[in-house]
Amino acid sequence: MSRWYGPARGPVACVLGPGPWEGFGAGLGALGYRTIRPSTEAEAALSEAGVTEEATLVGHGPGAVEAVILAARRPEMVRRLVLIAPEGFGAAPPPSPWAHRLGRLPLVGPHLTARLSPPAGPLCDEEHRQVAAAGVPVVALWLGEAASLRGPGLLAQWNRTAKQEVLHDLGPDALAAEPGRLVSALRDVLREDWH
Repeated sequence: MSRWYGPARGPVACVLGPGPWEGFGAGLGALGYRTIRPSTEAEAALSEAGVTEEATLVGHGPGAVEAVILAARRPEMVRRLVLIAPEGFGAAPPPSPWAHRLGRLPLVGPHLTARLSPPAGPLCDEEHRQVAAAGVPVVALWLGEAASLRGPGLLAQWNRTAKQEVLHDLGPDALAAEPGRLVSALRDVLREDWH
């Protein structure tokens, strides 16, 4: 079953990807957003919930891929697209903290890290171009080491109007550890009326 955060009325934000979303959802609620965390595919969950207005899609990690694909397929449903530490740029996500520690083991560390590291993700270039052509506003927050990967440059090529912010001091666990800082970084963007 889908989970809602925030007030009973207000603009809708749909959060996609690995959580926990409670702190982030509460932060969006403080900004007046009704936030849904779908338990099924986002488009179906919004329809089942009776949402008829445009929604802000917020994709985190692999959830950014789902958000971009939905925005490309159904741009009329999307008020804006927010990507947090997004995947979908063909690069492997940065290794987890435990994989980084394993990599320091003498002799076997580099081998273990290579075997346990996640593979390169999908490349959503065509979907990003479709989102840009449809005029859907996009903002991306790049966190920690991921900001040094090729994603920001590719997004700038695929969608020249996308707003991007690099938060070097936040790591991949920021959604759980510091949701307030993420909401704060998005506060002004979410209040803008880009339409």
